[in-house]
Amino acid sequence: MRQSGAQEQQASQVRVDESTPALRVISVYCGAGGMDLGFRGDFVYRRRRYKRLNYKIALAVDSDRAACVVYRQNLGPVACADVRDVVEWPEADVVIGGPPCQPFSAAGAKRGRADGRDGLPAFVDVVRRVRPLAFVMENVPGFMERSAFAEERATFVRDMEAAGYRLRHTILDAADFGVPQHRRRVFIVGMQDGAPVRGFRFPRPTHGPDGRRDHVTVREAIGDLHFPYHDRHLQTAGVGALAEGERRFPGFGASARRVAADRPFPTIKASDTASARLYHPWFDRALLMPELLRAQSFPDDYITPPRTPVIGNAVPPVLAWHIAKSLASALPLVPGRTA
Repeated sequence: MRQSGAQEQQASQVRVDESTPALRVISVYCGAGGMDLGFRGDFVYRRRRYKRLNYKIALAVDSDRAACVVYRQNLGPVACADVRDVVEWPEADVVIGGPPCQPFSAAGAKRGRADGRDGLPAFVDVVRRVRPLAFVMENVPGFMERSAFAEERATFVRDMEAAGYRLRHTILDAADFGVPQHRRRVFIVGMQDGAPVRGFRFPRPTHGPDGRRDHVTVREAIGDLHFPYHDRHLQTAGVGALAEGERRFPGFGASARRVAADRPFPTIKASDTASARLYHPWFDRALLMPELLRAQSFPDDYITPPRTPVIGNAVPPVLAWHIAKSLASALPLVPGRTA
């Protein structure tokens, strides 16, 4: 077994120099605010406090009305609009966002830029217009891994390098950072050429084979939540007979299954269709919103409607916090600017 207790507490602590002006952030495709919460910090998850980081959200934008309601209730002002329709952008030191990933995912039939939901061009345009010191973009692994998207990758890299940014990318699994969910996503960080920045390094895993602690399991994440409700319809449909990890419809890649109690959650999907639903490890029902929030590392007091896409689309805040902390160390001071 790996370290825990007091040593685990230390992993979530960081000192913020309040005399240094906060780094201004523009968040595009902000969704329900998972990445924004991680960059801000100052939240509690599984009895650990993730300290406030030296960032301030200057503007958050998303066109999903349901996501905007959640964002506004939990984090503050948000512009509910299409990113492409924003006329004026404020000054910012960092641009963050997860352009719609459906075009590059298996669920989106891997259509790439042929899909009208592709937000990459808009993300590039925002970076060009704002000229931040750095940007952080999140997307599904398919964007970097699949040969079908070689042209899209090359165009993105060419556009960002032409705009004056040095790029680094990696694929991170949220489970390796204390999130009780296997969720692999690609993160691309761009640092402006000639800016007063230090070299950026992606955070090292804190959990799993390369970390100091074991992965957080479903049992550890939701075992203290007691909603002993059984759905009679699911029982009559045969769900009650499903063993842990067993799929309801084995022929489907995103098929429903009963999650295993002693492993991390599988990836939480944006879809709330029956074929993608995850069932509770010991109750005969689908996972409820408080359990999905735990799976995504949101704090228990995060206000959400009972709708999975809002949370399923989000970057886990705990993972975002680790990335934001690493980026902050590469952006120590912005000369010539006051708070």
